[in-house]
Amino acid sequence: MCGIIGIVSNYQDVSERVLHSIARLEYRGYDSAGIATIFSNSFNLLKLAGKVKDLKAVFKKNPTRGRIGIGHTRWATHGAPSYENAHPMVTKDIALVHNGIIENYMEIKEELREQNYEFSGDTDTEVLATLIQSYIDQKQPLDRAIRNAADRCRGLYAFIVISSHDPNRIIGVKKGLPLAVGIGENEMYFGSDAYALFPLTNKLIYLNDDEIAIITSREYKVCDIKGNELNKEIKKVSIQEVSGKEEFEHYMLKEIYEQPSAIARCFDHYYDSNKKELLFKAMDFNWNEVKKVYIIACGTSYYAGAVAKYWLEQKTKINVEIDIASEFRYREPVLDTKDVFIFISQSGETADTLAALKMVKEKGIKTFAVVNVEESSMGNLADFVLPICAGSEIGVASTKAFTCQLIVLSLLSLYISYAKGLLSNIEFEKKLLKLHETPGKVKETLNLDKNVKTLAESILHLNNIIYIGRGIAYPIALEGALKIKELSYLPALGMPAGELKHGPIALIENNTPVCVIAPNDKLFAKTASNLQEAYARGGKIILFSDKNGIEQLKNFCFKTVELPEADDFTAPLLYTIPLQMLAYHFAVLKGNDVDQPRNLAKSVTVE
Repeated sequence: MCGIIGIVSNYQDVSERVLHSIARLEYRGYDSAGIATIFSNSFNLLKLAGKVKDLKAVFKKNPTRGRIGIGHTRWATHGAPSYENAHPMVTKDIALVHNGIIENYMEIKEELREQNYEFSGDTDTEVLATLIQSYIDQKQPLDRAIRNAADRCRGLYAFIVISSHDPNRIIGVKKGLPLAVGIGENEMYFGSDAYALFPLTNKLIYLNDDEIAIITSREYKVCDIKGNELNKEIKKVSIQEVSGKEEFEHYMLKEIYEQPSAIARCFDHYYDSNKKELLFKAMDFNWNEVKKVYIIACGTSYYAGAVAKYWLEQKTKINVEIDIASEFRYREPVLDTKDVFIFISQSGETADTLAALKMVKEKGIKTFAVVNVEESSMGNLADFVLPICAGSEIGVASTKAFTCQLIVLSLLSLYISYAKGLLSNIEFEKKLLKLHETPGKVKETLNLDKNVKTLAESILHLNNIIYIGRGIAYPIALEGALKIKELSYLPALGMPAGELKHGPIALIENNTPVCVIAPNDKLFAKTASNLQEAYARGGKIILFSDKNGIEQLKNFCFKTVELPEADDFTAPLLYTIPLQMLAYHFAVLKGNDVDQPRNLAKSVTVE
C-alpha cells in the first residue's frame, strides 16, 4: 500500500514535481516518504519516517537536482516506519521504489547474506534492490538484472528503478499491482495510478501483469518478462481534479458535503430521464437463469454490499451470499457457472478483492466490478464494470464513495427486478423517482451538522460506543461503528439489534452510549424493544429516526437525530450521513488527523 512516481525529462529539473506527485499519492500511505534523483551520475537522496509535508521541509533546506527522479510514499508492511525502511532504497548502482509484497524475501535475504551482502533495514524492498544489485555485480545489463529479479520474486508488486550508470532511463515492472506509463512532451513518467500523473499528462499506458516498461525522455518500450517487445494502446484519461479543501477544514468534511452532487452524478450516469429507463443494456444475459449472486468486498465496501444483499434478495428473489474478500478464497467455496459475482472496491485495486476476482474469472463465472476508477485492475478484469462516479476522494475514511456505491447497487437491484418481471412499470418508475429525489434529501440531512457536532461534544468524555440496527439498518450500524474506529481510535461495536441480548448487552453499564439506527419501517417495533433493553441497563440512548419514530421513543433517549422519512432504498443513504458527521466531529474534537488517520491507507494493495 504505497505510492510510486518516476519522471525523466530531456531538459528540466524534476525534483519538485516528483515531490508534488508523491503528495498526491499520500492516500496510499503516509508513514514514510522519499525521493531520489541523479545529478552528475550520483544519487541525491532525501527520505524520512513521516509525511510528505515533513519531506518538503527537508527539501526546502536541502533541495535535490536532476532530470531523472523517483519518489515514494509508504504504508509500512515489512519493517516499522524508519529512515532505514523508507524508500527509495539505494545500493551501489541503483535506486528503487516498490509497492507490494515480496513473499519469499526472507529466503532471498539469506541467500544474499551468504554472498556477503549486508542489510540495514527490515524490508522486502531492500532485499529486492540488493537482489538486482547482485545480478549487476555478475555483469548483467540493468534490464536483464531486473527481469531476473522479477522472475525470482514471488508475490504481488510493482517497482521502478534508476541507475547512476544509466541516468537517462527508468525501468518499471508490474506484477499484480498497478503501474502506468505516462506520455509527455520531451519527458516520460511512471505512476501508481492516473491520479498521480494527471497534472503531468492524460496519455497513459496501463501495464499488465508480468510486463516491463523502459522509458527515456523521448520514448518508451514495453516488453514481457522474457524481453519480447509488446504493442500497447495509449489511452487518454479524464479525471475529476481535486480543487483543494476550499472553505472546508478537512477533505473529509468537504467530501461529506459533496454527496448530494456525487449521488446525482452517479444516478444520471445510469438513468435516461427521457426514456425513463436504466442504462444497463450491456448485460446481455438472462437474470432468470442466475442461481446465486455473490458479493465480495472489504471494509466500507463490504458494508455497501451488505445493504445490497437486502435489496437484491427482497427485490429480485435471487439468493445472495456476501463474503469478506480476505476470507472468501480460503474457504473453498462451491461455485456454479450460473452464479454471478459482484466485486466492490473504491480504488479497484484492493488486493484481497482483486485476488478473489481473478480466482472467480478462472472458473468462467460472470463478474461485475463496482469501482470508482474504471481503468483500475478490477475494472479491466471484470466482465462488466459499474463506475460509481464519485469523483476523487482524498479523505482516507470513505464517505461519498460509500453512498455512490449504494446508488449503483440500488439501481442494479431495481434493474434486475424489472428485467425478471417482478416490478410493474408503475412500481419501477416510483422507485426510480424516490432515488432521483435522494440528492435533495441528502442535502436536507446535511443541515444536521451543528446538532451532530453538539452530540459529539456531549459524549466526547466516554471511552466506547455501541451501534445497533435491524434489517437494512444493520450494515449502516456497522459502517457507523467503523467510522468511529477509523477516525477516533475508539472501541466501537456495531451489531444487529436483535443480537444485543445474546452476550453484548453485558458491555452496557451506566452512561454507555448506544446509537440506535431505527428507520420507521416494518422492523421499527422490534428495534424499539432492543432500545429499551439497552436503556434498562443504563445505556445512554442516541436515536436516529424520523419524526414519528422519535415521538414514540423520545422518553428513553439521551439525544435524538431526526431524519427525513425514507423507504427501504433511501434510508441507508440518508442515515449514513449523520453517522459520518458524528465520527468526523468526534475525531476533530479529539485533535486527530481525520484526512490521514493513523495506520490506515485508502488504497489497500497488500493482502
